[in-house]
Amino acid sequence: MWVNLFQDTGSLALSTDRPQPRGLRRQPEPRNAALISITMWKIVIGLSVYQIVVTYILYFVGPKIFPSQTDADLQQLSTLVFNAYVWMQIFTILKCVVSPNTCLSLKYLCLLTLASQLSAIRQHSQHIRGDV
Repeated sequence: MWVNLFQDTGSLALSTDRPQPRGLRRQPEPRNAALISITMWKIVIGLSVYQIVVTYILYFVGPKIFPSQTDADLQQLSTLVFNAYVWMQIFTILKCVVSPNTCLSLKYLCLLTLASQLSAIRQHSQHIRGDV
């Protein structure tokens, strides 16, 4: 569900932005031009490696960094790993689309994503503590 939310947010942003005059005046790309440029590949690979490294460190080294005594502690660590991944995705979206010309609906979608993540964290922490 989260991956779909991230992917749909980006595609919705592209479909709701108004065309820029500079882009409309640009010459078309040749038929055999690559869809993904070298710069895009560098960004995609760099962000992927960064996210994989951070996620693996939290998952495999996390029990040493945050010593866990109970099952609830292990659940909290798993939640931390997942939330770290989600937050990295949110910041990646913001990094890729934040510009002076970004449409207002995308900003609202990003705020909705942030609010839903904060709500999920709060609900999960209440469930672990037994406040529910």
